[in-house]
Amino acid sequence: MSRKNFHGKLYVVTGASRGIGREIARVLLQRGAEVVGVGRSEDLLRRFKKEYASFSYIVSDLSQEGSGLELASELEGMGVKGLINNAGYAWWGDPFRMPPSEVRRMTQLMFLTSVELSRALIEDLKGGEVVNIISAVVHVRMKKLTVYGAVKTALHYYTLASRPYYKKRGVHLMGVYPGPVRTEFFSHPSFPKNGLFLERFAVSPERVARAVIRGIERESRSVYVPWYLRVMSFR
Repeated sequence: MSRKNFHGKLYVVTGASRGIGREIARVLLQRGAEVVGVGRSEDLLRRFKKEYASFSYIVSDLSQEGSGLELASELEGMGVKGLINNAGYAWWGDPFRMPPSEVRRMTQLMFLTSVELSRALIEDLKGGEVVNIISAVVHVRMKKLTVYGAVKTALHYYTLASRPYYKKRGVHLMGVYPGPVRTEFFSHPSFPKNGLFLERFAVSPERVARAVIRGIERESRSVYVPWYLRVMSFR
């Protein structure tokens, strides 16, 4: 397998302020790519920019309706060759106690914005790739993550079913399915303060980032982190 040349290619990474998104951006930059990071925390993005001259950022709340199209208009003509749809969060608990505004926000952030962005940038992306960070939760039932799982399942189905249409337009579409990851995912106020058993099995965001880059190099359809979680997809 030949080593993919990332040098000088422009990637957009959503949720780049922290966690998986920041580490994916870091590995891409180390491989010579240029990266536009998108996130809500300008302070964190500005600090990250001090480390890498080839990093720029756009502050945007992608959970707002129309935010994907607004971001796409800012990126238009920049020659984006890779899009990493990573931004996301979860709400833990009884879905009937979850505010309706949170359901809409989560759906917009993790599904609608991802679809809007990739569709709007499809011409620029020709010869490149779209990477959707999904979750291994799509293969199991977790009642405390009902809405999160449902939204990620929508993105999973879209990724599987629309892949031929992306390929027809010269764009490789890849889904990434991490298990628990050591990020601020578990720090949302809805999660138990004493932690969850899932956190014992969490992998580092750096490990996920390395797996994503390997997947891009191999033009994989799907990437599981850890790799053995792939068996869940056979059920």
